[in-house]
Amino acid sequence: MKNELIAVPVFQERVSPLMDVSNRYMIYETEDGRIKQRIAISLNADGESQRVEKLKEIGVNTIICGAVSGYIAHLVSDRGMRLLSMIYGPIDEIITNYLQNTLGSYCSGGGCNGRKRQRRGQCGRDSGRARQKNASGERK
Repeated sequence: MKNELIAVPVFQERVSPLMDVSNRYMIYETEDGRIKQRIAISLNADGESQRVEKLKEIGVNTIICGAVSGYIAHLVSDRGMRLLSMIYGPIDEIITNYLQNTLGSYCSGGGCNGRKRQRRGQCGRDSGRARQKNASGERK
């Protein structure tokens, strides 16, 4: 049985365009690819790092978001959470497609690392681990 706690920053029932300034989140508790519970929360923390820390304390495993600064992405990674960024659209559709592994049509560039991964529905899945090649073909 695979359980997961997913957080999505919210702005008008859509994925917030910038995670750094969002204090409203939808938290989805899933089990075996199905939503068990959906909760709306407000994180009225003093700063971005405290919001990330509160998400970790809640038990969040994965954050699905739009744009995010390098600073916040680094904090999320350091806390052991997976970050799927550059994902845009209605929240309920995003979660449904995430659970079905078909996020590709909601990905905008960066979360897919500029690759045509959408065909396989893998958008953002390994964006934190993927490395781009430099001009000489070496991995960065």
